[in-house]
Amino acid sequence: MALLAPAAFAADAPEYVLELHDSPDVALKDVIGVFKEKLGVSEAQSMPLVQRISESGSSVVLMGPEVTCQKIAAFFEVHTALRHPHTRMCTRGTGA
Repeated sequence: MALLAPAAFAADAPEYVLELHDSPDVALKDVIGVFKEKLGVSEAQSMPLVQRISESGSSVVLMGPEVTCQKIAAFFEVHTALRHPHTRMCTRGTGA
């Protein structure tokens, strides 16, 4: 599955990955709503990714520069992990 990246950030060179973690405190419709309303990703496009998060407990949803990944992570009210693929450095957060 291709990683999701909003068109506004497509010119940035990918360096980090944003991983979303499943949370019993956040409804599926809310996660899909973030993809649709904040990132312009349709429900049909985001549903397989959201299902993977639900089934596996987490999934990478974005690859891009650190600042971009941090901005996108802030939209989600779930546990996130921001990793640099070469150094394996990890920053964890809880979204907004």
